[in-house]
Amino acid sequence: MEKELVRLRQDLETTSHEHKTFKKGATNYSGLQEAHKKLSLELPKLQADLEVAQRAYDKLQSSSSMRWFFCGAGFIVFGWLLGFMISGRRRKRPTELHR
Repeated sequence: MEKELVRLRQDLETTSHEHKTFKKGATNYSGLQEAHKKLSLELPKLQADLEVAQRAYDKLQSSSSMRWFFCGAGFIVFGWLLGFMISGRRRKRPTELHR
């Protein structure tokens, strides 16, 4: 009987400790539940903001690429015109060999 009493006291102590741990977790659980609810409401808004930012980034990236393309094309056309103008000023005289 005494062994059973010792065992029951140990069981009581263990159960009390588990109860306290569970109680602490339960208060934390309600806080976690509130945070989850709040974050669940924020998530769609943040996803929409991300989508808008992604579209703006893609538009800027495309605009930048086009700008570089047109700068390169302008540079080539300018070089071609400059070369044409310079070569037009130097008309070659026919040499004696070509007569």
